[in-house]
Amino acid sequence: MISLPDYEAIAQSLHFQQIRTADWSAAVAPFWDDVIRSAFSWAAIKGVLQAGPEIIQGAFAMRLMRQGYRQGLIRFGVLTATKHG
Repeated sequence: MISLPDYEAIAQSLHFQQIRTADWSAAVAPFWDDVIRSAFSWAAIKGVLQAGPEIIQGAFAMRLMRQGYRQGLIRFGVLTATKHG
C-alpha cells in the first residue's frame, strides 16, 4: 500500500488534471465495529466458509485493520481526477 500523497504524485506524473484528494478516515471509522459485528452472523460465517481461504484470511484481517486504524497506521483516502486526450 502507498499513501494518498503518493497516489496524488503518480496522478500528477501521468498528467491527470483537477486532482482532488480527501481523507475519509473519520467518516469510515464509525462503521468498523458494525462491519466486524456483521461478520459474525451465521449467514456471514457460512458465506465466508463457502468462499474459500482468501476470504477467511480477509475476515480475520478486519480486526487487525481496525487496530491499525486506531494506531494511525491505516488511513482511508479518496482521489478523483480527470485526464484529457
